[in-house]
Amino acid sequence: MSARPRFIFLDVLRGIAVLWMIQVHITNQIIDPVLRSTPFFHWLNISNGFVAPCFIFCAGAGLWIAFQRKAAEFRSFGKPFRDYLRRLAYILFWAYALHVPFYSLDRMLIATPAEVLPWAQNDVLQTIVYGSLAALAMFMVIRSPAHTAVMHATMALAIMITAPFLWIHAPLQDVPTVLGYVLTTPSPFPLLPWTAYLFAGAAFAHLFFSAHDKHRLARWLVAVGLGMPFVIFARAAVAPSVFPWDAVWWECSPDTNLFRICGIVAAWSALFLAEEALQNMRPGRFLQVVGSESLFMYVSHLLIVYGPTGDYLRASLGLNAAGYGTIALCYLALTIPLLLAMWWWHTFKRAKPDHARSLLALQVLGMVLLFLLKPA
Repeated sequence: MSARPRFIFLDVLRGIAVLWMIQVHITNQIIDPVLRSTPFFHWLNISNGFVAPCFIFCAGAGLWIAFQRKAAEFRSFGKPFRDYLRRLAYILFWAYALHVPFYSLDRMLIATPAEVLPWAQNDVLQTIVYGSLAALAMFMVIRSPAHTAVMHATMALAIMITAPFLWIHAPLQDVPTVLGYVLTTPSPFPLLPWTAYLFAGAAFAHLFFSAHDKHRLARWLVAVGLGMPFVIFARAAVAPSVFPWDAVWWECSPDTNLFRICGIVAAWSALFLAEEALQNMRPGRFLQVVGSESLFMYVSHLLIVYGPTGDYLRASLGLNAAGYGTIALCYLALTIPLLLAMWWWHTFKRAKPDHARSLLALQVLGMVLLFLLKPA
């Protein structure tokens, strides 16, 4: 690799994750309920469980890369630091815009607390933003990327170990309801334990990129990442009630978190070993672009799959009990146009970055005005 690696494999990993995420959401929306009880769906669901952790893990790794490359600018609150905060603000804007109960201020003002409360739920984007802000605050205080990585690793372990107790014993029941929603259930991706993947990603990136022989380390990590899950599942099968968190083993336990991290690390390492080939192959370069535009793909497909368009298509086409063949066709019908739009946006953004930033600002302004002015 060059003195300043381009991290192509990391973008490819993120690209694969977001493309797989589209499959997950389409499948969950239209699959025949009968198929949910089949062995194939069981194993598909296990593989689907890697998508969100991988997305969050890669965000942590990207944050560590920013620390490493632009530590001085971050510490002096320079332009890279301000640009990073603006990007987090834009992500957070979409995080809540995607889940607003009513896209009208007038309607929100007359909504009941029960109608508005789900807006407080934490999803993947909120977890990335809040976790990144916490990781960034640690860096600004500690100032050393290496020492910050130790703190990130400590945080990941602490969250993975303590989160199950919060889920089981619900000690947050006496805090404000909104805070409880953000930290634990019933949010789909509460900060505890999901921020553990972000801290783990930042810590792992430091470990990996600081290694003298990354290729040798990657080969070992592929073996460990593929072998460790057998140990984890064997322990759970032989002694299913040994640890306090076994009551929520699959939902929120260090075992399950470690199982998913093992899979992500194995994929990371395998793609790193194949990075040279990825650079020289069109699919590899294309997946790199998908990874760099993962936010575009993420937001766009959610607007369609879970928005009014998706509801209309499911009702008009009778897509409420689809088989796997129909799911595959729907995946292609959605993903191919999105990839074409993504490619246009990527090309336009590179050719005219100032115009792209202006378009994003107008987008946010238009959405805010629509929310403020739309009648109930």
